Amino acid sequence: MKWSLKYVFLFLLLKVILVSAQTSAGKNIILRIDTVTLMDIEPDNSAISIVLQPSPEAGEASVSTTNDLKWINYSNSLFVGDSNLDIYIELDQPISGLDLMVQAETCLGCNGQIGVPEPMVTVTSIPQKLISNIGGAYTGNGVNFGHQLQISAIVSDYALISAIEDQVIRLFYTIQDY
Repeated sequence: MKWSLKYVFLFLLLKVILVSAQTSAGKNIILRIDTVTLMDIEPDNSAISIVLQPSPEAGEASVSTTNDLKWINYSNSLFVGDSNLDIYIELDQPISGLDLMVQAETCLGCNGQIGVPEPMVTVTSIPQKLISNIGGAYTGNGVNFGHQLQISAIVSDYALISAIEDQVIRLFYTIQDY
């Protein structure tokens, strides 16, 4: 009886070892990515200053300072077949005798199909394309990410300008499909 119990136990142990097998199962995962388009100006919406300095020499033109403290950040996800996006810039009012110039620099810290900066844009009250062909992309958030903006003013007609004190002009940025 002792031997037969040992054999039965050994037989069962071997059966468990030899018969054990791996099994696998699968589960479906539903992945959803909504379309989203976000854009902001960094570091904040505070005003910038552009000063036309008097010419350093008689007979020379005034010199504009350039402000490069602002950055455009964006995030964009698209469905297949959706149009890419462009960013437009415009002024709320014309400036007599002055042209406001804006250049968006090449994107820093960006990933995906980032936008392509247009050459220097003369900003008017009619929307002008600043950055084109934004696909699924993101720029990162904050200063030193995205497209740095170089903003300056030049005199376009000396006959129309006069001394002005702190004229506030609003720039509007719009991101839209084309």
